[in-house]
Amino acid sequence: MHPVRLPSSAAERHALSAWPLTSPTFTVEAELGKGSFGVCFAATRCSPFEAPCRVALKAVPRQELAHHSREVETLLALRQAAQHPHLLRLHEYFLHEWPTHVDDARQSIVLWQSFPLYDLDLKKWIAAHGWKAEAAPGRDRHAPFGLDGEEPRAGTEAERIASAVAVGRQLARGLVHVHGLGLIHRDLKPENVLVDGGGGARARFVVADFGCAKPAGRPDVERHVPYVCTRPYRAPELLYASSSYSAATDVWSLGCVVGEVLCGGLRLFEAAAAEEAKELQLPAEREEIRGSATQLLVLLRACGTPDDAEITAMNPALYAQRPALQGLILRLPPRDAEPAYCWRQRLGAALGDHATSSRDARALAQLLDGILRYAPAARPTSAQASDWLEQLAPPGG
Repeated sequence: MHPVRLPSSAAERHALSAWPLTSPTFTVEAELGKGSFGVCFAATRCSPFEAPCRVALKAVPRQELAHHSREVETLLALRQAAQHPHLLRLHEYFLHEWPTHVDDARQSIVLWQSFPLYDLDLKKWIAAHGWKAEAAPGRDRHAPFGLDGEEPRAGTEAERIASAVAVGRQLARGLVHVHGLGLIHRDLKPENVLVDGGGGARARFVVADFGCAKPAGRPDVERHVPYVCTRPYRAPELLYASSSYSAATDVWSLGCVVGEVLCGGLRLFEAAAAEEAKELQLPAEREEIRGSATQLLVLLRACGTPDDAEITAMNPALYAQRPALQGLILRLPPRDAEPAYCWRQRLGAALGDHATSSRDARALAQLLDGILRYAPAARPTSAQASDWLEQLAPPGG
């Protein structure tokens, strides 16, 4: 991919089919949400040549443009390669003033990106299905699914299994396309998956938010920061501070998302922060690694302690480059997976009898067993995961 020079003049914006916000082109409406780098709005786009249509507008302040020009670059590469039904499509982008009627103290010039408008993300879609139920009073908060006082609602197992197959198949298809272009998404999670069509497993799921995406590069040349991806979906090599990771990080996140759908919206690797922080006993000066260290402890409780070969596979330079993290890891005693945290037991508790009686549930559990491995090379590629999931497709699906 080549660097993108963002358009600055009215003529350049017009050439990109991007009309100024001061014209009737865009009417900025409700705010959809705020992220680390920008704000998303619902808007209506009008043009003398086309019928009005509703769109999503993402606004990024000027101070973040150096970072987000790479997002535009990524989206353009995806658009130029081929339109994919499971990847968010960039309509247009341009520089323009912040709308004066929106109350927000931001830079006056921002980068605007226009996308199709979707009503739901995957997290809200799961919640709309009502798959969670309150835990029984007095239940141990560290029993499976007791961490947030909720558990999967009985009677929804078959629906959750069918939905997990649909979500997994479609996200894997999208990742195959992304990885085929030599890119890593680096922040796959339910909030970054948009839903079209609403109804059950027949919905269309779209990978969105490429703000963290980056070319995979060569491990000996292209270095990456490990502090990417939302923690419950963060692959273990990132928690072990690798700076030469691969697309296998996205495959780990895919497994976490599929497992979350199976469990009715409850995360496979959820932290009870106070509990982990007590065991970690991090000194105050190491506060900056507390979040990753807490998630690492959750992972150790869920999967057990990796052996030396697995640690080397995740980050061969760990002990040479990260002495503080080395000290933390050596301070934690070796352990087997704990029942309250083990993702396999959580999955079994969430699916009940369906865990063994449903062919698709067994196949999904087998796939997750292959994905949720410490060694990145031991995981299936996105293409292999996609092939596996396609075998579970319903007739005509």
